[in-house]
Amino acid sequence: ATSCKMGSRCKFVHADARGAKQHEIHVNYAWRCVEDVEYERFAPGKVLEVVAPNGKSIGDVMDSQMALKTKALTSKRRPLSH
Repeated sequence: ATSCKMGSRCKFVHADARGAKQHEIHVNYAWRCVEDVEYERFAPGKVLEVVAPNGKSIGDVMDSQMALKTKALTSKRRPLSH
């Protein structure tokens, strides 16, 4: 039995979680202040405009120092999508 009507023709990966054990989340990336973040971030002073996934209009604006420096965010694509 499969959870996808496409069966083996589907190009996506599917998982059947029935019977899986439930686990508590063991990592919480919430920091008390931006200075406590241990990962590389963008320098402060710029504004990042962000759109929803596959969106076209800006839905969020944030200070650059609040964003982790990732490959996606260092790309030239603007506005950014999250």
